[in-house]
Amino acid sequence: MKAGKSIAWIVFVLLVILPVSASLVYAFLYSVGLTGLLSDGYTIAYWQQLRTNSPFFFSLLYSMIIAVISIGLAVCIALWLTLRYGTTLQRRNISFILLLPLGIPAVVAALMTYQLLSPSGWLSRLTYAVGLTAGPDAFPALINDRLAVGIIITHIILAVPYFTALFRNIYRQEQGDMLLLTARNLGAENGQASRTIVIPLLLRSAFPSILMFLLFVMGSYEIPLLLGVSDPRMLSPLIADKMFRFDLLDKPLAYAMLVSYVLLVLLLNMLLLRKNARHA
Repeated sequence: MKAGKSIAWIVFVLLVILPVSASLVYAFLYSVGLTGLLSDGYTIAYWQQLRTNSPFFFSLLYSMIIAVISIGLAVCIALWLTLRYGTTLQRRNISFILLLPLGIPAVVAALMTYQLLSPSGWLSRLTYAVGLTAGPDAFPALINDRLAVGIIITHIILAVPYFTALFRNIYRQEQGDMLLLTARNLGAENGQASRTIVIPLLLRSAFPSILMFLLFVMGSYEIPLLLGVSDPRMLSPLIADKMFRFDLLDKPLAYAMLVSYVLLVLLLNMLLLRKNARHA
C-alpha cells in the first residue's frame, strides 16, 4: 500500500510538479532578461513596465469582476434549483440532462452563444420575426461588448450544472431534509430555515470548489477570445496576444504577467489549504 502511494507521488511529481515548476522558472528568467532571443542580461525593466505602464492590473480587475458576477449568479441559480427541485433532480433522466453541459468544450459553448446572441443570431432573428426589433442593427450588443454579457452568460451555462450537482450531493450527505424538518419543528419557516441553516452549510462546504471555479473563469481563454473585445481584454487573451504576436519586445512583459498571475493563484491556493487544515 505504501509502495503504491510512493509510486503515485513520484509519477505526480514527474508529470505535474517538475514540468510546471520548470515552466515557471523559465518564464521568470525570460521576464528578467536572463534568457530569450533578445536577452541582454539581467534587468527588471519589464517588471517596472508591468507595474507602471501595462494593462495587466486593469485586465486582472476586469477578469475578476467577470468571474465574480458569473460564479455569483451561477451559485445563486444552483442553490435555487437544489432547494426548489432537489427531489426532481435526483431522477436519472433529469440528472443526465442537467450534467450534459459539463461535457461541452468551452470553444463550442462560445460558438453556441455567438450563434444565439449575435446580431445575426437566432435570438435577433426571432425578435425581428415577432416585430420586437427593426433589424439586426437594432438588436442590443450582447457579444463582443465591454460589459462582457456573452462571456458571463456562457460561463453561467457551464457553471450552473456543476454547482447544482455539487450542492445536491452536499445536501444529501448532510441530510438537508432532516435539518429543514428539525428547524420547522422548532418553529422556523421554510424560507428562514433555508437561509439560516441549509444555504450557509452548502456554501461553506462548497467554498473550495467555488474559489477554484472562480480562478478558472478568471484564467479562461477561448470564451473571452471569441466573445470579448480587444479593449479591455481578460487576462489570458491579453497575455497570449503579447506573447505570440510579432513584436518580440512584448514577450518578456507577457512572461512577467504570466508569472504574476501564477503566483497569485498559488497564493490563493495556499490560503485555501491553510484554511481547510485549520477547520479539519
